[in-house]
Amino acid sequence: MVMEKPSPLLVGREFVRQYYTLLNKAPEYLHRIYTTKYYL
Repeated sequence: MVMEKPSPLLVGREFVRQYYTLLNKAPEYLHRIYTTKYYL
C-alpha cells in the first residue's frame, strides 16, 4: 500500500492545531516542537 504525501496545507493546519493545543494545555513543553525529534 502506497501512502500519498500530505499536502503542505494539511501539514500546516495540523502544526497550528497542535501548537495552539500545546500552548493552551502545557506551555512549558512548547519548546519541544522546535526540536528535530518532534513528530506530528
